[in-house]
Amino acid sequence: MANTAKAVVFGVVAVLAVVVGWDVVRPTDRPAGEASPVSAPSVTPAATARSGSVSPSAIDLSAQVTKNMLYTVGKVPAVRCRPPGTALTTKAALLGHGRVVVDCMHRAWAPLVARGDFFFEMPKLGAYEPGENSTTCGPAPEDSVAFYCLADGTIHFEWELFVEDPDDPEWSLVDFQYMLAHEYGHHLQSAVGIMAAYDVNHESASEAAVLQDERRLELQAGCFGAAFLGANRQSLRWTDERREIFEYQVRDSGDEDSPGSPPDHGSRKSHAYWTLRAFESGDRASCNTFTASAKRVS
Repeated sequence: MANTAKAVVFGVVAVLAVVVGWDVVRPTDRPAGEASPVSAPSVTPAATARSGSVSPSAIDLSAQVTKNMLYTVGKVPAVRCRPPGTALTTKAALLGHGRVVVDCMHRAWAPLVARGDFFFEMPKLGAYEPGENSTTCGPAPEDSVAFYCLADGTIHFEWELFVEDPDDPEWSLVDFQYMLAHEYGHHLQSAVGIMAAYDVNHESASEAAVLQDERRLELQAGCFGAAFLGANRQSLRWTDERREIFEYQVRDSGDEDSPGSPPDHGSRKSHAYWTLRAFESGDRASCNTFTASAKRVS
């Protein structure tokens, strides 16, 4: 799957019955050695809220996104995480690796979420092929390589796009782990009521307001994911090379890479600001995109 440009999909978020689509963003060419596509997380539609999700009528919708308890419960802890060293060359290898990483994420985040007395269970992982319609949320959103389905609590990904490139296995591994971390970020937003509040708040919002908050939602998911990766970089065996790859992927991905598409994921500058800051601090308090100025979520 070598090519000269990485397809970075920032995700597809579908909250309750509302689907927020992600576009394929193509960053500039990576220096010699790039090969496999870069991707990013997503979420898919659900006709109804899952059991245990927060009822929009029972919460202060504004406070649910701006003053959520998840911002105040401390840094993401490091956990023992040892993904299998098997090359990511098959569907089974990707699922095996991914399930271990998702389990690590859950062990790190679950104690923090529990402090807010929210319903929370580990998301499942599913691998699909193009055109396949085997999820509760239906077929994968167009131009998406991964998405989180709220209806079945599953992170779904198009596995063939994450198969390890023999010319650049490190790029492929970082790409895959960051995709999982971003999608898990949407799982967190669902668990603590941010998605429910976001959805209800947009029932009569203008297009500009919706796009800005879509960017807030997506930048936050990436930020949550980066907080975990940064806190667990040693456990995940992130070498200097892997960290450099991650920074390159983050800095070179943004809405400006898809001219003509809705600006719903954030600019390169905004993406780098939220993601890299959280990676260094491991602190979810640095992920409150809903109180940030419009400039910070451009």
